[in-house]
Amino acid sequence: MFGEPMKYYFKILMLFIILIFNTSRGQQAGYVVIAEIYGGGGNSGAYYKNDFILLYNPTASSVSLNGWSVQYAAATSSSWSLTNLSGSISAGGYYLIQEDTGTGGSADLPTPNISGSIAMSATAGKVALVNSTTALSGTNAVTDPSVVDFVGYGGTANEFETAAAPAPSNSASIRRKDNSENSNSAGFGSGGSGWDSNNNSSDFTVATLSISNTTLPVEFTSFIANIFNSSVQLKWQTATEVNNYGFEVERLNPPHNPLPGGEEKYPSHNPLPGGEEKYPPLSPLPGGEKKGWVKIGFVNGNGNSSSTKDYTFIDPAIGTGKNISSGKYSYRLKQIDNNGAYKYSNVVEVSFMKPAKFALEQNYPNPFNPSTTISFSIPIYFTHCLKLYDVLGREVQTLINENRKAGTHNINFYANNLSNGVYMYKLTAGNYSEIKKMILLK
Repeated sequence: MFGEPMKYYFKILMLFIILIFNTSRGQQAGYVVIAEIYGGGGNSGAYYKNDFILLYNPTASSVSLNGWSVQYAAATSSSWSLTNLSGSISAGGYYLIQEDTGTGGSADLPTPNISGSIAMSATAGKVALVNSTTALSGTNAVTDPSVVDFVGYGGTANEFETAAAPAPSNSASIRRKDNSENSNSAGFGSGGSGWDSNNNSSDFTVATLSISNTTLPVEFTSFIANIFNSSVQLKWQTATEVNNYGFEVERLNPPHNPLPGGEEKYPSHNPLPGGEEKYPPLSPLPGGEKKGWVKIGFVNGNGNSSSTKDYTFIDPAIGTGKNISSGKYSYRLKQIDNNGAYKYSNVVEVSFMKPAKFALEQNYPNPFNPSTTISFSIPIYFTHCLKLYDVLGREVQTLINENRKAGTHNINFYANNLSNGVYMYKLTAGNYSEIKKMILLK
């Protein structure tokens, strides 16, 4: 039907159409965006007592907001009010800006990152995120080069990206879709709020506000792992919590054990082309232990909180009385809401290297009553014996006499049946032996 030249031009045309289609369809933003707008705060029938604007950072790096502002204008106005911002917004994090209050509403906002006094319309208006503190002007502010993101909402708004977002109300906000273009109207999940096709109408949906459909998910401010007393200790902190049931703690099995050349047996957490993790979930190891991300514990959340909360968790399998093998251990948190929605934290790692020599540590606490922990390290798989003696050198008790693999080991010792006094504990392994003193005070 077509000659060769026509076929060539036809292929070029089709590629151009596909390119235009994919470009216009939208994608996850590569910059901070306006994630939610609520102008009905304090009005009759309102859920919250304050108006607010919520920002979201879909990037992999923290972004400083110093010298930035959020600005608001009525639907057809050219006069802009602004709230100056400060601090930073973490990677994948939210930033809450509290605005004007009213006499209605039943709930306080979670503790905001910053507060302003802009009175926003519940049903129609314009909001801009601006990388300066200079007020916008005119009725073509959307094209100002200092504007990072712009949202016009409601049927009477005269500025917007492509088309206005739907109208919110006293009982509902508008929320940006998640990073994969799914609606967030039923509550924030694990997918963020970063979809941006530069069309306010299609990027936002209306979200009715209630106790089960809250403004902010749980906001992590830190999550770290370290070796403490020969155990893996996890610590994390939240800035605010809404509807937080608790945290499932997960460990990646097996750990990243280094090969002789230093290369890890298991590469880092890079997804396969289809999005599947390289570590298949929950396939059993020969000894019955599961491979992949495995739940190792649960920590209760604080429900609703507007203040920072601190949490600590000790890995029960790599803690007191257990073996610690050399390797790099990976952990993550699965934060679960009361309504069953959940999201994952970032992954943290902690490295533990095989001891270079035999060592017996001082028990802790010391003095003690009635229990204490004895720690020791062995560099190879070996038979070792740990015994307790009184001050006259008489054997009181054999604590352990067995083979254990290389690593650091902890023994819980309970002295319920012993009298007050000074005792000695001795570790023997082949030609190695070492003695420490402990004090029991009841």
